Amino acid sequence: MAQARKQTMEDDTPQNSTPLQDSATMLKVVPDKSTFAPDMSRATVVIESNNRNFAQAIETLQSMAARKLAISFATSKGMPYAAISGVNHPYPVNSEGLVLSDVRDEHGNTLPFTDPRMKPAAYRVDIVVMRGLAL
Repeated sequence: MAQARKQTMEDDTPQNSTPLQDSATMLKVVPDKSTFAPDMSRATVVIESNNRNFAQAIETLQSMAARKLAISFATSKGMPYAAISGVNHPYPVNSEGLVLSDVRDEHGNTLPFTDPRMKPAAYRVDIVVMRGLAL
């Protein structure tokens, strides 16, 4: 049964895809922002879109391609039978990779939207992946 599941997952993976990126959809994993539980039972995989058309980037981040990339990354890190548990809403990050809602000045105050550090450079989504049950 595990062999059949593995074969199905391999068949669903696009030829131009790796565990870290899918060049056809301009999606990539952000490994340093992705987290795994010590027992590999749960992970939050952060996916980023390289698409400069932010409306398309948001749509792609909510697609099945983003979910498959998250599963592929979790599987490559050793999570057996990885399955999607939840998907959050896409959010903007600046050129430093900071979530715009977290960008602050030296006094801890939020910055005005006209500040250059508040300009979106990309969009990301956090995809929660759980270890499935072996059949």
